[in-house]
Amino acid sequence: FVDDQGAQKTLKDMRGKVVLVNFWATWCAPCVREMPALDALQKRLGGQHFDVLAISSDRAGALAIRQFYKKTGVSALKIYLDPGARMQRKFGANSLPTSVLIDRSCGWPRRMGSPRIDCLDPVFYGPLGLCCLKGRF
Repeated sequence: FVDDQGAQKTLKDMRGKVVLVNFWATWCAPCVREMPALDALQKRLGGQHFDVLAISSDRAGALAIRQFYKKTGVSALKIYLDPGARMQRKFGANSLPTSVLIDRSCGWPRRMGSPRIDCLDPVFYGPLGLCCLKGRF
């Protein structure tokens, strides 16, 4: 995947953090609905131990994502793109949105599925937040 400047990135760049990888697109209605929750999760937990990687499969590129973020008020998520959906295919994400939780060593993927995630729901946020903040993931 690449960042908004086109620089190549890998999950190894995130080694040492728990990472919630979210495959999405601006044209995907369920994706659009869950972006505020993912943004709020990044605001609340993002940092030294945890990050949300929202990776778009939009063909229009970083400008389309930047415009979408501005229009919807998303401010904490960085812009990442998956040209050709290579990473999405690698993770077997056949539908959007799909989220995958990756542990600190870039292993142990846990598929979260495509239904909307309420990242601020205590059922999700509580255990994840405790693990991230205590460095136990």
